[in-house]
Amino acid sequence: MPEKPKMAEQRRAGGMQYRYRRMRAADVPAVVDFCLRHLALPAELERELPSVFRFLLEKQLVFGGVVERLPRPGGAWQMAACGLSCYMADALRERYFARPFPFLTVHVLEQVRRRRVEEVMIERAEVSRRQRVSPPSLDLLVLFWLQDNFDKDGEDAWQVMFQGFAIMDRFLTGVRLRSIVFEGVERGRKFYEAAGYARLVDFSRQEVSTPYDGLKADPRYSPCIHGIYTTDDFRKSPSSSPVARMFLFREPILDFTDYQKMVLDLAVEGYSDKEIADILGLKPNAVRMRWRGIYDKMQAALPGIFSCNGSCSGGRGQEKRRIALRYVRDHPEEIRPHLVVPDR
Repeated sequence: MPEKPKMAEQRRAGGMQYRYRRMRAADVPAVVDFCLRHLALPAELERELPSVFRFLLEKQLVFGGVVERLPRPGGAWQMAACGLSCYMADALRERYFARPFPFLTVHVLEQVRRRRVEEVMIERAEVSRRQRVSPPSLDLLVLFWLQDNFDKDGEDAWQVMFQGFAIMDRFLTGVRLRSIVFEGVERGRKFYEAAGYARLVDFSRQEVSTPYDGLKADPRYSPCIHGIYTTDDFRKSPSSSPVARMFLFREPILDFTDYQKMVLDLAVEGYSDKEIADILGLKPNAVRMRWRGIYDKMQAALPGIFSCNGSCSGGRGQEKRRIALRYVRDHPEEIRPHLVVPDR
């Protein structure tokens, strides 16, 4: 049977519907196709791109999002955009911020292809450790955001980008970020400006030599433009732009265990308890026990949260689950960092 879609949100605009979700290993063929159509890449990396992406997702070194659109009722959902992000290793961060350089995505993916992961990105355990301390020391690198549009200047393009911002809200709110670096192309400048990046670096107007300059002859090449935003930018001029919102940090108050976060993280995506048990390799009763622990912590920290004012019988069962998930959607910091990338 085809996979039942698990969506964080659906939005209707201009006769089309849009929805977004996290990227899974099963998306790799479609994501590779996007990359090969849009990005200029070295030949060796092109050939090994599927294995590079699968490795990154399997090891949870990256997280990504997928936007899909439904052009007409009764039709098939189509991938409209995809993006992939990681946390920069300290050595790469220091080099980059000392002197920004183009082809950053190519450099990172090439190092991964050569299994020099530690030189360019932080592993999951280190992300979890840094998330628990202050000041912020996590530097997000958006490796790419690629989207296909029927009209690149029309409502569709903006709605797909809106879903991209929603992915950022869903997967980054509550992370202690020090900086965000986004690598895109010059023709997307208006989108980056709308996102609220404090600084745009247009490499078509700068002479910066890299080992990948030969890719400029590739017909898919488009001049690189980077969006940069740091905690210092936020301190100088806090705003409500999508990027600035990522630097608003709320301290979690519920102290969920990593195991409880795994259950909540999947439940927010729409997975049933049976599916959660299958993904995590647990018995159904183990998932139920984790829910009990979740409810106990919420009731202790938020007295009365499960009071239903007569609308349910004691706030039990599905009603308790609904209330818990609504709270977590409004307070995503409670389940940071993400621990599970299911391939279902």
